[in-house]
Amino acid sequence: MPRSIGLETAGGLMTVLLPRNICFPICKERMFSTCLDNQLEVSIQVYEGERSWIRENNLLGKFELSGIPPALHGVPKILVRFGTDANGIFEVSVVATETTSQVNEITITSDKGRLSKEEIEMMVKEAEKYKAEDEQHKKKVEAKNVLEIYAYNVRNAITDDKIRSKVAVEDRKKVEDAVEEALRWLDSNEDAGVDEFEEKMKALEGICNPIIVRMYEDGGHRQWRMEDYP
Repeated sequence: MPRSIGLETAGGLMTVLLPRNICFPICKERMFSTCLDNQLEVSIQVYEGERSWIRENNLLGKFELSGIPPALHGVPKILVRFGTDANGIFEVSVVATETTSQVNEITITSDKGRLSKEEIEMMVKEAEKYKAEDEQHKKKVEAKNVLEIYAYNVRNAITDDKIRSKVAVEDRKKVEDAVEEALRWLDSNEDAGVDEFEEKMKALEGICNPIIVRMYEDGGHRQWRMEDYP
């Protein structure tokens, strides 16, 4: 496969599922989730290219997955599967794992909006030329995403009925206030730099992590595992 294939993800990044020069046939899977509370559908946009900015790559096709049960941001599990046959024709399917009846897919052939050999070579050269710029953009988006995901994970956990009773009211209030402040800050500072996102992340962890540690010490890890709140 002469070019990378992937999806658009949060922050306008290209998330590669089939890297350039990978041998086929092959099948790869990756789990995603929603980025909004009570999000009922997601748009799956498939691209080819080598840039980390999705806007610099070539759109191959897109489709929707609807019927996702209402839930907090990051809770629904959405499985995306990329498969390609020996002829380079590949299929992208997506399923909401909690409701396996909700499935959609797209088939992309070699003559369906694909880049030519010359265009691919040009894109590879541009990817090398703008590598430093792309890496800086990617670091910024990833730093923002890490903060946002952590904030939502903590919020989702602290609002879980099984968890609330295990956390002291005072501690719960500290966590809730810190998370809401961090989310408000994110809404108002989307163009902040990597250092600012990382500093905000450390501040939020400084408030939340000691409370989480106390829960572990009290045996609360049986009820609250952060990995349960993706």
